[in-house]
Amino acid sequence: MMGADEAGHIRLLEQVLHSLSPEQRRAPADPLWLEQARSAARFSPEKVLARIQTLEDAYQEAHALETSEINAVFEFVMTEYFPKPLQRSFVLNLLRTHVERLERLRTREWRQSIAVKEL
Repeated sequence: MMGADEAGHIRLLEQVLHSLSPEQRRAPADPLWLEQARSAARFSPEKVLARIQTLEDAYQEAHALETSEINAVFEFVMTEYFPKPLQRSFVLNLLRTHVERLERLRTREWRQSIAVKEL
């Protein structure tokens, strides 16, 4: 379900991009948000995957990612450019539901007992 959520986030961002006028696309970005976006772009899935040995490790990495600047940038784009009547409640509900999926993954002890399997 988390993967499906992420695919939905990508589609939403693509919709926002396609809804922007040429002037909006060329407009200078806010320096603070630009730096956060650059920081988010430095994310390396390979480094994260190399650190994962148990489901608990994956849980902690996912939780860190969900509270990182990547989601801050996503939330900013959605609240700034998504249609105003829908944006606030939609975005907050979307993000809240997404993070709640992580929180339902049982206990820390159980997650630590689930080891990575080589494919």
